[in-house]
Amino acid sequence: APTGDRDLVTLLIGVNNQYQHKPFSLYESEFPQLVNTAINLAGGEKANVIVVSIPDYAYTPFGSATPANMALITAEIAQYNAFASNYCQQQGIVFINITDITQNGLTNPALVASDGLHPSQEAYAQFVERILPTAIQTLP
Repeated sequence: APTGDRDLVTLLIGVNNQYQHKPFSLYESEFPQLVNTAINLAGGEKANVIVVSIPDYAYTPFGSATPANMALITAEIAQYNAFASNYCQQQGIVFINITDITQNGLTNPALVASDGLHPSQEAYAQFVERILPTAIQTLP
């Protein structure tokens, strides 16, 4: 496990739970624990933690291979993101939505990596554009 305080900690977690059809209640119990781990890694400073929303892989060649599943994937990811966003709001932790960027993956294939599933370099560049202003304010 990492040791020492970090100036900034980001947390993006939950897509594997959704993909593996784990009970949502597991995320509801694990997410706060993971946020607390992130806070501890950030020297106990909530202000030094940024939680990032889960990308929506329904808008990739992989996720859209079974069109009937696309709406379910999107709805479940929205449920995870809503829980994380609400939790962060209640706890005074920054939550940044990048999901909408990934929902352009079918109309803009440059946002999807060559594996047909993961975000591409271009998508990550857009994530950074979204996150960077907050990160700059956070850093000393």
